[in-house]
Amino acid sequence: MAENVAVYPDLAGKRVLVTGGSAGIGAATALAFSAQGATVTVLGRRLDRLKAIMDEMKTPGFATVADLSVQADCKRGVAEAIEQMGGLDIVVNNGANFADGMEAPDTTARPYEAAFQLHVASIATIMGAALPELIKHRGNVVNVSSVLSLIPFPAGMPYCVAKAAQDSLTRNWALKYAQQGVRINSVQPGSVNTENTRTMAEKHGMSVDDVLNKAATRTGRWLQVLWPLLGVLALLLWWLRLPSADLDIRTQAMPIALGTLREFGEDIAAKYPGARNMGQLVHPKNAYKPLDRQRVVQSCHGTGRQDGRAGMVVLVTGSGGFIGMSAALALRARGDGVLGIDNFNDYYPVSLKRARQAHLESAGVYTAEGDINDADLLRSLFAACRFTHVLHLAAQAGVRYATKNPQSYVHANLAGQVNLLEVIKDQKPMPMVVYASSSSVYGLNKKQPFSEEDRVDQPASLYAATKASGELIAHVYHNIHGLSLTGLRFFTVYGPWARPDMAAYKFAVSIMKGEAIPIFQGPNGTELSRDFTYIDDIVRGVVAALDSAKPSVKGRSPFRLYNLGNTHPHTVSEMVGLLEGYLGRQAIRHYIPMPPTGDVLATFADISAARRDLAYQPQVSLEVGMKRFAEWFFEYYGPAADDGAKLAADWSYKPV
Repeated sequence: MAENVAVYPDLAGKRVLVTGGSAGIGAATALAFSAQGATVTVLGRRLDRLKAIMDEMKTPGFATVADLSVQADCKRGVAEAIEQMGGLDIVVNNGANFADGMEAPDTTARPYEAAFQLHVASIATIMGAALPELIKHRGNVVNVSSVLSLIPFPAGMPYCVAKAAQDSLTRNWALKYAQQGVRINSVQPGSVNTENTRTMAEKHGMSVDDVLNKAATRTGRWLQVLWPLLGVLALLLWWLRLPSADLDIRTQAMPIALGTLREFGEDIAAKYPGARNMGQLVHPKNAYKPLDRQRVVQSCHGTGRQDGRAGMVVLVTGSGGFIGMSAALALRARGDGVLGIDNFNDYYPVSLKRARQAHLESAGVYTAEGDINDADLLRSLFAACRFTHVLHLAAQAGVRYATKNPQSYVHANLAGQVNLLEVIKDQKPMPMVVYASSSSVYGLNKKQPFSEEDRVDQPASLYAATKASGELIAHVYHNIHGLSLTGLRFFTVYGPWARPDMAAYKFAVSIMKGEAIPIFQGPNGTELSRDFTYIDDIVRGVVAALDSAKPSVKGRSPFRLYNLGNTHPHTVSEMVGLLEGYLGRQAIRHYIPMPPTGDVLATFADISAARRDLAYQPQVSLEVGMKRFAEWFFEYYGPAADDGAKLAADWSYKPV
């Protein structure tokens, strides 16, 4: 069977546990991983079959006899797998038995107890035993479900119900363990001509073809059981082709790759009723769409600059974000080639990021879905497009969120940047890089306005520390590899399409819902103030930095840092007052002492360097900018914006 496994991508060194691996889908999955260079432990009930699979493997593997309906066997199987392989990176929960318990009527408890023990309880036991290793290695889990979890099939009612419960388990686990770095997904294969299916058909006096066609609307020859690994492993599409004599696949006419996760996304979106543009599919961060290479290439082709200058080809990381979308649209509008990449994480509702993505799509900008920590994905993008510039905006944002989720900042803001620069330095020629820093790097500085010459070694938050460290990391790659790097320290950006955790957005929601707005005060009642900077001004600065960047040549390329601010700080109360007028409702102000969560009392930008080198000059006042934001707010939410009870905004689950 393994001779037909596609060798793409490389999984050498990964340690994989496959349950229910004696035959059928489990055996095919184990052989597929082995063909990709992984070390595989297979759990199954029959030693003779397990040994036969071991003989077919391309890499040394391990076989463990275990009955998944026995809790002790589940725990022992995981423990032996970890000991044999020296760790665990991937678990494929495939153990299943359609006929188990079916000798009893489906109106009695027996068949349901048997089905739930095998398809739900055993998976929970395996997950519990494997979880410490999966967290340690940022591992992946695939639960093999069935299309019968979605459609009625009375001949196998307990099995269908148990698989539906398994899907619910997957949804909950995917959300719960994502913050600990464990990605969990599900696949729903159609009918498969295996021994399990044949046994079930015989018990019910049915032919195999009858069973295969009950849940099928089309026939396939490609085994699609590995499809969801596109989101769980390398964000790439996996196919395993097997001779029709071995497995005959009948798939439901639905996007199997997304399966239950489509419902998962819609369930999350449903939490925000009445919100305009919020009815789209919302993926958790472990459910990326496969890369469309043709669209990648198309997106990198510009439409032609009207100013006569040669167009750029720009990779925009974090393109689903506030600044990322706005900058990508500006570049595309003038004719540059632009490709986005975003991991669509769930720091705030993904529906807003999906709406931004749709906005980019309408302008001809394609978004590759994935994480900048995925070096293979990045290399595939660079192989498809000869980027002249990289605009690196991907980051874990938010000052206060870092107090409870520090690992996400290290992963995205430090490891992610290093991974990206590692890929960039290997390109010939190396593209020019403009990256996002932050005004937060000035930390506890007392001197104002903040200048690029001021010290940045007193951060007030972990977020600020990662941004300051990002500048140091950039300098290392400039010094050693000659990368052309420009860092932009953004000052409190606001405007249409802003993040929901930002002040303008949060306060607008609170005003419309009639909720109190906390306004922080420092010693002696000093109110917090910010150098609020409108998004269009920021984008003009970003584009100017890209245009003025010099080629990456060791010994000659520049290393630059610029403040991008408005230079006119305003108190939070002033901003709230403007929102009251534009939203037509009075705010409830609640003045409280500033908590020790990393905020600073005031920010104020000195933009003399950006004015000199980039011709940067902010043009939009807070009064005009807040009016534009309020107009977008009403347009985006539609009628819901006028009904505080229905307003789609509940950020209580995030410390923002």
